[in-house]
Amino acid sequence: KEEDILQLHAEATAEVLGEVAQAQKVLQDSVRQLEVQLRSTWLGHAYEELEALKAHADKQSHILWALAGHMQRQRREMVAQQHRLRQIQERLHTAALPA
Repeated sequence: KEEDILQLHAEATAEVLGEVAQAQKVLQDSVRQLEVQLRSTWLGHAYEELEALKAHADKQSHILWALAGHMQRQRREMVAQQHRLRQIQERLHTAALPA
């Protein structure tokens, strides 16, 4: 009954191959799930970095806006001081002229 033995071996081999195929499918599914998790984790991290960069850029923009306003105020004050200085110089010059 060599045929029966061969048949049993074939069935056992087919069963083992089926189990291996099933295990391979489970492994592939797990790898796919891990890839999705890693991708979403990476995208989440990249998104967090992008949000942090945007917040930093907004903060710098606000600082630059505030500095520009401060520089404009200083420029106006300098112009006003130069105007007052010219007025004082004119008064001194007029006072120094012989009568």
